Amino acid sequence: MSLLGCNINAQRTCTVLQGIKVQLFEVNATKQLPSFHQTMTTTLTPGTYVIKCENPGNDFMQLSGTATGSAIFASTSTNTTANFWNVFPTLNKGWNIQSYLTGDFAAVVNGNLVTSSTPYSWTIASPNPTTGYAYTIQDTASGLVLGITLNGSPVTIHVEAYDLVDNRQAWFFVATEVTQAGTST
Repeated sequence: MSLLGCNINAQRTCTVLQGIKVQLFEVNATKQLPSFHQTMTTTLTPGTYVIKCENPGNDFMQLSGTATGSAIFASTSTNTTANFWNVFPTLNKGWNIQSYLTGDFAAVVNGNLVTSSTPYSWTIASPNPTTGYAYTIQDTASGLVLGITLNGSPVTIHVEAYDLVDNRQAWFFVATEVTQAGTST
């Protein structure tokens, strides 16, 4: 079931396609990063987010008009539906990350973050206590984590080995509510 077009309200319900309402719930799960990292408990509520990298502060962005299989970039452009992502749990205790703009899912192909029509499982866990509210986004299949390369414009997002102190691998989930005009509040 897709959360495309989900608008979370004060009653913590979400209208999913064709007027069906579902009750949102808080997920509290223990996530395991590579063995050199301690297990931490992470609470992330399903919802619509802007996903922002701690360094350099760029957001996940799917370019408008792009086809499934296109790259997801780190962008400085904000407050557009291209920056909004639905995040919700999977049956196997992972997470799906879905574009609010197109309904495509964030996935890894050849080491790069791209869109996919098929749900893709992620592990989302706090990287370390010094980073505050930032999370590590780990590819459940490979065990590698999302990081960015500051290589000009556009900034690419890819998977790489986990580094406890690398803030290019730390991601903030900034909750947002989408208005009728397609901008955040």
